[in-house]
Amino acid sequence: MSDDRSFGDFSARMRKLKKPEPEPTAVQPDYDMVYTLRQRILGVLIRDARQVNGKSVTECAEALGVSPELFVKWEYGEDSPSLPQIEMLAYLLDVPVSHFWGVETLEAAQKARQVPQDDFIALRNRIIGALIRRARKEAQLSPEVLANRIGVDEEMLLQYEFGQIEIALPVLLSIASATNVPINFFLEATSRVGSTLELGEDFRRFKQMRPEVRHFVVQPMNQSYLELAMRLSEMSVEELRGIAEGILNITY
Repeated sequence: MSDDRSFGDFSARMRKLKKPEPEPTAVQPDYDMVYTLRQRILGVLIRDARQVNGKSVTECAEALGVSPELFVKWEYGEDSPSLPQIEMLAYLLDVPVSHFWGVETLEAAQKARQVPQDDFIALRNRIIGALIRRARKEAQLSPEVLANRIGVDEEMLLQYEFGQIEIALPVLLSIASATNVPINFFLEATSRVGSTLELGEDFRRFKQMRPEVRHFVVQPMNQSYLELAMRLSEMSVEELRGIAEGILNITY
């Protein structure tokens, strides 16, 4: 017992003698360096957006009501525009205003989107041909009948179906009408090109919405409501009826 108490007293004395570790001193940021770096990044983004859109320094400066010399200083990170000036510049160059507080340049994004033109067109012709054949068969039309309906000979139609020759858009529109499918049936939707085109169509439809609907959609807090609407849209009539009956039972 005495040995245990002696060891405990010794441990207690050692804890009292141990000095507390000093708290780390907060490092004061170099604000001049921070602002200089931000100005330079902003300058790169301004110059990138201007060049990608084919605008001159003079055009941009005049649109913003500043001198070309000041605009050049912005591009070289020697001075900075205000937020209203950035908003006007974004409107002039047709870019999202958030581009100017990001880090990715438009030029880099364009290079990432590049695809081999010849390979893409050859592949798309084969895919469109396969879709024409599928639409024709689902419409229960023979090659001869469809060819007569669109005003081409049967041999040319078969060349279309095997992707051996390009098909002009007016002819493809006639095929879509004759086989009772929308023209969107033939659109690309899997590659980078298709994804970009689909996004453009989605944005076009988004702009056609009422302003209050657009505002509701873009609010992050409303995402759960949109996801609920998506789930409801995938349910069958019987499932929706069951949910409605359940709500009525709770209400009454």
